[in-house]
Amino acid sequence: MHSVSTGACTIRETGPAPTPEPTPAPTPPPTVEVPMCDGGIVGIQASDVCCSASCGSCGGSGCTGRDGGANACCGGGVRASDRFCSVTGEAPCLL
Repeated sequence: MHSVSTGACTIRETGPAPTPEPTPAPTPPPTVEVPMCDGGIVGIQASDVCCSASCGSCGGSGCTGRDGGANACCGGGVRASDRFCSVTGEAPCLL
């Protein structure tokens, strides 16, 4: 920067305006913990059920014949039990 005096006034020359600081990114919303299907298997056709691990797969064709039967291996059977993973902590349960 330099100054030029023209009698009563002083003119100052400056460079370009400084670049403003970038706006900070917004704070992400808090995460909500979703009950997990610990030790179980999430449903094939419906992700709201958690079948017992002994079933091998959760829901779908042949679920009634799997080790654990319909109550542990079929989405409808697990839903009918009305057991929630967030309460029981173990499969079979509803997520």
